[in-house]
Amino acid sequence: GAFEAEGLTMSLAFALAIVVAVQSLGAGSNTIAAASAVTVVLASAAPRVFEPLRAPGYALARVFLSLFFASAGLAGGKVLALDASAMLPLAALLAIIYATHLAAVALARRAFGMTSLDAAIVSNAAAGAGPP
Repeated sequence: GAFEAEGLTMSLAFALAIVVAVQSLGAGSNTIAAASAVTVVLASAAPRVFEPLRAPGYALARVFLSLFFASAGLAGGKVLALDASAMLPLAALLAIIYATHLAAVALARRAFGMTSLDAAIVSNAAAGAGPP
């Protein structure tokens, strides 16, 4: 649906509030995973309250993910410029990582009966999870 600047502002403010709250609780290097979990819990607990933030939130997510992947691509280009032979092992490693991640998401989607959109949100939330 359509949304206005107010929706974008509210989405950004809400996201910032969650990140600040999670950081103040000492999430450390797990801030992304903890903030994602809090967001999912809040949106699940009160879907009607957060419905107005859905469209602007998705728009912001697309923008920020695009910026992330563009910047990751830039870093990969620097590796290639330094040593072109480094690209093959790097590409193989990335292929293994992405294939494993996609397989896990597909299995989870089937096991838990998720929609494609829910699986994509879970996939995105899992990207920042890792050991402290």
